[in-house]
Amino acid sequence: MPPISNEPLKPLHLRSQRRANRDICISGLSGEKFMARIKEFERLAEKGDPSGFFNLAMCYATGREGVPLNDEKAISLFKSAAELGDADAAYYVGIGYGSGKGVDQDFRKAEEWFTKASILGHATAHIDSERAKSLIESSLNERN
Repeated sequence: MPPISNEPLKPLHLRSQRRANRDICISGLSGEKFMARIKEFERLAEKGDPSGFFNLAMCYATGREGVPLNDEKAISLFKSAAELGDADAAYYVGIGYGSGKGVDQDFRKAEEWFTKASILGHATAHIDSERAKSLIESSLNERN
């Protein structure tokens, strides 16, 4: 059976929908200012603030300024933020499962996370949820 393409599960947008400061790990901030923001995100995460988990996840997902690129850690942090109600984080977990970055590729789990993101208010996650369902169905049809 040929491998299923990941192409339909690439994110429809690369920027966060809600908070501009969520681009911190892909912005031009560097050096001491960047590291101060990292420490702030760590403090927020320790307090159970989803934005702390989300921002740390973005830093690990992009890997810059002394924060190592680590997809597994990024997905773990996105999951923590999602479990606290962050729709964008749930969406990125879905992207991880759909693409196999940071976790084993699993279209069923991708669909579940996109559905969670949609329920939490993510504007486009329902589209990716339907794409994941379609990939699951076509995979099952190819097996039969």
